[in-house]
Amino acid sequence: MHLSSIDKMTAFRRRYLDSQSSQPLVIVDLGSQDIRGSYRAIFDRPPWRYVGVDIVPGKNVELVIRDPYNWRELKSNSVDVLISGQTFEHTEFFWETAGEIERILKPNGLCCIIAPWTGPVHRYPLDCWRMNCDGMLAIARYAGLEVLEAWSQTGDSPKYDADSNQWHESILIVRKREGGQKFRERIYRWSKRHVRPPLKNIDCWIQVFFAADQTYREEQSVCSFLDGDQWRKVWIGLPADAQVRSVRIDFSGPRLRLIELASLRVSDENRNFLDFPAQNAWDEIHLQGDAERLESAGDLRVKTEGIDPQLHLPAFKEAREDLPLFVEMRARAKCESS
Repeated sequence: MHLSSIDKMTAFRRRYLDSQSSQPLVIVDLGSQDIRGSYRAIFDRPPWRYVGVDIVPGKNVELVIRDPYNWRELKSNSVDVLISGQTFEHTEFFWETAGEIERILKPNGLCCIIAPWTGPVHRYPLDCWRMNCDGMLAIARYAGLEVLEAWSQTGDSPKYDADSNQWHESILIVRKREGGQKFRERIYRWSKRHVRPPLKNIDCWIQVFFAADQTYREEQSVCSFLDGDQWRKVWIGLPADAQVRSVRIDFSGPRLRLIELASLRVSDENRNFLDFPAQNAWDEIHLQGDAERLESAGDLRVKTEGIDPQLHLPAFKEAREDLPLFVEMRARAKCESS
């Protein structure tokens, strides 16, 4: 994260958000994984709630979205502010991303997008686009968003070093119109179901639900995935302000037949709340839905044919709100041959 991008995002906050410093704004950072820095320090100031969102787990990621163009984890009209920097150039179908931004923003909600319009190829894992001012305006027009600002840095600035100056970022600041774009949204949703591009097949989706009272809801969950039939370590971070006393883990996939777990841990930076099999026995996990426990010497083996296999972990003492929880597992998925 180069300094010129940090400065542009800070200027956005000062101009559009500082007057709302006492309001409990929900601020979603799209593409939040910390790669040499992040925007968290700019926006993580109570009563604002900063939520780092990305398509992969990692540092500064609190919510992993399962489908990059269909954010089931985020409700419509639920976000006050969406920010995104150095993400759109890596997004193959950024116009679909723009449609999802319009959907989740509250009426009059704000969005700030920063993306380079020059600079070398830098794949994470793709590098598809460069955005000038006209490109930013086209994004807003496609999504039906009201433009507040759109401009590009057209030359080098003496404030920045060569690393920052090579990108000449464009910035787009938009607002969701009061009442939204109902007809456009219906067409957009239909097109996503019928003509949207196919995604890479994922062998196993992992959805972690968290709750304070064992009442699980879709909006209180984060997602990750497991590919291939080799043992892999999966790390999933829960939102920093979540009140958690119980966890449920769902595994799903069109060809998924068996899940094997060698270890499973729920912890914060100071302590382990649950640790299988070192601290807890596998039989403390309660299986529901289409999940069947198979005999195994040391691992947990779960047959998953059918739909909605669920692993309910035992309740534990509520974690401190200022220390985010992590779910870590060593697992592998067995799938039916296609």
